Amino acid sequence: MRSLRLTLAFLILVLCATASFALTSLQEVNMVLDKWTSFHWGKDCFVWIVHYSEDLVDPWVRAESEKQGMSPKEGDLYRQTFVDELKMNETEAFLFSFYSFGQNDMDMSPFSDKITLRTKSGKISAPLSHDPSFDLPMKGVVQGIVFFPKQEERAFSIIVKGLGIETETSFFFPMDDQIILPEKNDLGKVPKLPVTKAEVIVVPSMGSVDEKPPLQKKPVSEDIIPAEKSEAFTPVPEVDLDSVGHLSKDDVLSTFIARWVEGDYAAMYDLLSSESRGKYSQNAFTASAMQSPFRLVLQNGYEIHWIDEFQAEVVARTDLMIMKTFKRKIFRMVETGDVWRISW
Repeated sequence: MRSLRLTLAFLILVLCATASFALTSLQEVNMVLDKWTSFHWGKDCFVWIVHYSEDLVDPWVRAESEKQGMSPKEGDLYRQTFVDELKMNETEAFLFSFYSFGQNDMDMSPFSDKITLRTKSGKISAPLSHDPSFDLPMKGVVQGIVFFPKQEERAFSIIVKGLGIETETSFFFPMDDQIILPEKNDLGKVPKLPVTKAEVIVVPSMGSVDEKPPLQKKPVSEDIIPAEKSEAFTPVPEVDLDSVGHLSKDDVLSTFIARWVEGDYAAMYDLLSSESRGKYSQNAFTASAMQSPFRLVLQNGYEIHWIDEFQAEVVARTDLMIMKTFKRKIFRMVETGDVWRISW
């Protein structure tokens, strides 16, 4: 009996110790990010790359679900949207970050010619698409998403040219694995390997993460005019939606965003333009709004920047680098008589 009691006491101590060392969801996220983050110094620059691997999805969704108080259904929708936005089923997504601190701007153009993905077996793939910010002179911290073709092998490296020290710099993934590069031939040159051909498509810019305006001049889209004014978000008071026709476009947009944060999709639907309401039933709109990861980053606060009379950019305040790709959204306003509505 004494032996049994000692055994039970020992088991209880082991279970308590295990529970005390159990990882939280956020700790799991950090462990996965550590595994899939690689970095190097270059000439007057520091570069780090994060691979959005499949093993990040579950702990990330759990962490966000706990933080935002999502229901199981909302968590499932968020998970699917997260996977879809990062194209995880058909591509390998990477967050590239460049910190340029030299006197001169960093020039990596044409960026698609400067980066390749090399698997452990030696297969080389060109990028499918990349952030256009990387084709512009870079100063300070500039981040953006780069997509490569989906790989069967889970050990690979990103080869980057033009960092100023070596001809090529290898970023290994995962960090606990090392890729053996092809041996040099008799002429001292690395034999050429077949490159997977891919159409290069430029994706919308995420721009610089600096709080200050970027120093370099960037081309301006014909559709987007630089913001003329900016206003920080303040809580929106209760609005009688029956009299919403008397609201200014600022109030209509602020109310729409506030209702989105609250999850009041019926109120959001009432603020849509007639064209958008004709395109989406209330159920279809609710599903679309619920699945958007933008709602989650909005809950941390946001700012509204008016681009012109009919367009506004809503910028969510998030410091989580994994959510940088979700933090901006352009809203278009429609005026019918003296009534303002949202185009979805």
